[in-house]
Amino acid sequence: MYVATQIQATGSRCNLACIHLLLIRRTLSLSFGTIPRTMSNFKEGFITLNYVPTHVMTWGGWIDEPNVLSKEKEVLLLFTGNPGVAMFYSEFLQQLHDRLKMPVWVISHAGHELPSGSGLIPNLDKNQQLYDVEGQIVNKKEFVKRYIPKGCKIHLLGHSVGAYMALQLLKDDDFAEQVQASYLLFPVLEHIADTPNGRFLSKVVVHILWLVYFLAGIFFVLPKFVQMSLLFLYLRLFGTGTSITVKHAVIQLINPKILRSVFSLALDEMQVIKELDVELINKRKGKLVLYYGDHDRWAPVSHYEKLIKAVPGVQAQVCQKSLDHAFMLCKPSYLMAEVVEEMVQKKRVNK
Repeated sequence: MYVATQIQATGSRCNLACIHLLLIRRTLSLSFGTIPRTMSNFKEGFITLNYVPTHVMTWGGWIDEPNVLSKEKEVLLLFTGNPGVAMFYSEFLQQLHDRLKMPVWVISHAGHELPSGSGLIPNLDKNQQLYDVEGQIVNKKEFVKRYIPKGCKIHLLGHSVGAYMALQLLKDDDFAEQVQASYLLFPVLEHIADTPNGRFLSKVVVHILWLVYFLAGIFFVLPKFVQMSLLFLYLRLFGTGTSITVKHAVIQLINPKILRSVFSLALDEMQVIKELDVELINKRKGKLVLYYGDHDRWAPVSHYEKLIKAVPGVQAQVCQKSLDHAFMLCKPSYLMAEVVEEMVQKKRVNK
C-alpha cells in the first residue's frame, strides 16, 4: 500500500523501474533461496593443509571438538570428485548423517574453494605439487593424521577421482588398519584419458580453456544478483533441476582462479591414472565396496567388467537406479544416500 501511494504521488518512472527490479530479484530469490544454515549439527570452516586453505564441512561435531570421535568410535569421511567443492555434496551428506547417526565430514580439494577475502594462497603455476593428484592425496593424508584419532574407525567414501585418492591412501598399512571400509562411488581408477569424457576433455576442452577462463572472469566480476540471474535463465532454458546449495556451489565454482585449479587437476588425472592397480585392490578387497554407474562416461561399465575378472571376489556392483556420475547435481540426494547407507550399515563398528 505504501509503495502504491509513493508511485502515485511521484509518478516517477524511476520508482516503477526500481519496483520492477525488486520484483525480479524477489522471484529469483525464491528460486535460488539462500544457502541453508539450519542443517542439523552442521559446521564449516577453513583449515590449512599442506600449505593450502582447505574447506571442511561437518555434521555431528566439529573437527577439533574434544571427545567427538573418541565417543563415537567411527566417522564417515568423503573425498570429493573433481571439482572438489564440498558444498555440492551438502544435501547428500546431511541425508547420510540423519540416517547413520554418526559424524560425517567432507574436505574440499586444495585450490577448489577459497576463503572469503583471502588472496594469500600458494600460486598454482609455481606450486603445481600442491594441487596435482599427489598433492591432493598428501592434503587428505595430513587431514586424517591431524584430526582423526587412531582409535576411531573411518568409513572412507570416495567419489570419482576421490575414489582413486582413497585407494592410494590404502597403500599405507597403518592407514588401512584405521579404515573400517572404503566405499568407492563411480570410481575413476584406470585409463581416464581413454574414457568418452576423458577424450572430450583432452581433445576439445583443453583447446578452449582460454575462452572458459575469459568468460569466467567476466562472470566473476558481475554483481551477485546478475550472476544468479544468468544461472537462473540457463537452468530454465535447459530444464535442469538442482537444489539451492548446488546453485550456490556453481556460482562459487565460476571463478577463474578456482577453474584453473580444477582443470589443472583434471589434466594431471589424465597423465597419472593409467593402469588398474590390481595388486592393491586384491590386497585391500576385504575393505572395498565399489559402485559403478550404468551409463558413466568417466568410469564405464567396461571398467567394472574388467575389475571383477581381474579381482575375483571383490565387492562391486553396477547402479540399478540410473544415477549419474555427478549424482549430487541432478537427482534427489536421498537416492544415493540410500545406497551408501546400506553399504555402511553392513560394515559398522557396532552393528
